[in-house]
Amino acid sequence: MPLRHRSVQPSGLFFATTSTAGMVNRFSTEIQYRITLENIEFYRKRDHSLVHGYVVMPNHLHLLISIPDGGSISSFMRDLKKRIAFEYCKLKRVSPFPFWEHRFDDVQIYSEDVYFTKLNYIHNNPVKAGFVSNPEDWPYSSARLYSNDEKGIVEVTPI
Repeated sequence: MPLRHRSVQPSGLFFATTSTAGMVNRFSTEIQYRITLENIEFYRKRDHSLVHGYVVMPNHLHLLISIPDGGSISSFMRDLKKRIAFEYCKLKRVSPFPFWEHRFDDVQIYSEDVYFTKLNYIHNNPVKAGFVSNPEDWPYSSARLYSNDEKGIVEVTPI
């Protein structure tokens, strides 16, 4: 499947999105969401990246992330997706299977306006999907940090 949106730079500030294979809902329990959030945090630390915003939905996730010079958004996303799939299969005691779509989309962010547009999009994703009434009610996003300074598993660095 061809990539829809891919930036040409490996490092910088990105809005990244990846979806489960066939848009199947893979995340439905606290432990499944926790696996995803813990891995985002692990790779954030490993790659010395900054996460500015995130949301994990039942069949996709969005990240607003800064990848430092010398790093690569492609490597970050490849490793993150691989590890989440591995831990999910281990938890469910199933053989590995196509968990994620092969691609991910990323857009490099160059302006403050686009940054805040993407951040608002991320936080309003669960509201638009009808899961919650307010962004801060979705426990698997960075909205709580922005609304009431409630820290979560993923260290978030607002710009």
